[in-house]
Amino acid sequence: MNSSRSLRTLAPRLPTTGISRRPRPNLTHVAEYTMSPYTYASRLLGVFSRQQHRHQSTTTSSAPSSTSRSTQPETRNENAKISCQCGTVTFPASIPKPLAVYICHCTECQKQSASAFGITAMFPAEGMWPLPKDIQPFLGKWVREADSGNTLECYFCKCCGVRVLHRPILPDGTAKTMLSVKGGCVEGLTLEGAKHVYVRSALVPVPPEDVLEVPGVKLDQVVVK
Repeated sequence: MNSSRSLRTLAPRLPTTGISRRPRPNLTHVAEYTMSPYTYASRLLGVFSRQQHRHQSTTTSSAPSSTSRSTQPETRNENAKISCQCGTVTFPASIPKPLAVYICHCTECQKQSASAFGITAMFPAEGMWPLPKDIQPFLGKWVREADSGNTLECYFCKCCGVRVLHRPILPDGTAKTMLSVKGGCVEGLTLEGAKHVYVRSALVPVPPEDVLEVPGVKLDQVVVK
């Protein structure tokens, strides 16, 4: 017997009709992961770039640009700061700048400042007096009579001894509406527009054009009290 024929005869014959083939799986959803690493990285970077661009666009539209902020000047209206030498007595003035600045050459200011003259900055008492309660225990007071007949309350720091301000009191006991703050205690003070007073006892030359003019009073007799 032929051996090849015997093998064909003994082997079971499979049916050739009605075979159901399995459908090929759809691999499109994994194509992203089977592509080359460079392609996948470039696509991923593109998605990130688009998201980043949308985020920057939203941020830019919602927030003002730095250019617009820089072109708008900041307006500050902070009141002047007054402080003694050691800083224990520190408080704000009633307005940003003094209403007037005087360079006084009287003998009292020479002794008080231990110099050739004293500098006084005038501030409204309203909004400034009484002084803050937390600094009142550190303030000493010395009272003297002024040439004008008024009483001058002189306040100084108990720690460093610096004269801070004067409060003039009228003969009837009423306080004046202005406070005389010592110029060295006003931070950022300038002498622009300052006027010289009490020049009759001046120890340094004084430009005549900078002396305070009072009608009917000679320049060497000018007194501000």
